[in-house]
Amino acid sequence: MIKRSDLDTWCVQIIGFSLESAIKSINYSNLRYRITSIDGKPGVTTRDYRTDRINLTIVNGFVKSAFVG
Repeated sequence: MIKRSDLDTWCVQIIGFSLESAIKSINYSNLRYRITSIDGKPGVTTRDYRTDRINLTIVNGFVKSAFVG
């Protein structure tokens, strides 16, 4: 399992990736992901917090923000 501090650093590093590249990287790391919004349109989310899930905000096909939860 990846440590939380490493996940936070990893999230910063994928900002600017294309959505496709980000998903490949997340899947390669055996993590989960969800898209919280695409071009300002909110995605379906729940209130549960998961330490193995990356939340992605996508703008124009690229990762604008990424955070654990």
